[in-house]
Amino acid sequence: MSVGRSDIILLAPAHEGVGDAILRVCQRHWPHCVFQDCNETKVHSLAETSVWEAGVASHEFFVFRDVAAVDRWDSQGASEEDINSMLHFLIVDMPAERMHEVTVVCDRVTSEIKTVLADLRAAFRDLASLTLQEAA
Repeated sequence: MSVGRSDIILLAPAHEGVGDAILRVCQRHWPHCVFQDCNETKVHSLAETSVWEAGVASHEFFVFRDVAAVDRWDSQGASEEDINSMLHFLIVDMPAERMHEVTVVCDRVTSEIKTVLADLRAAFRDLASLTLQEAA
């Protein structure tokens, strides 16, 4: 069964806090979410301090709603039951524009995902303000 796929591209300022902002937004929406770097098989709770360092440094990672979602994804793959229980993030540096291109991959753009995206955009605007203040 195909559950679909949507790629949403957001722009964020070239700031070291982009990964941190993404994880904080995910945690607000999914309090029990877990992080997985794309180059690892192990998932990490956001309660682990080390995950914040890895998340900030990673340019490609997954955030799952909770550990149960990870288990279902591992055993069943994409299924109707788990629509949007995992988000895939890719962060590409665009040095000439002083920006990051952040691709968010989800199953479907639902009202829940629209809210997450709006919160990500707001977090990136806050980072842009910080970047301007740091430059002044």
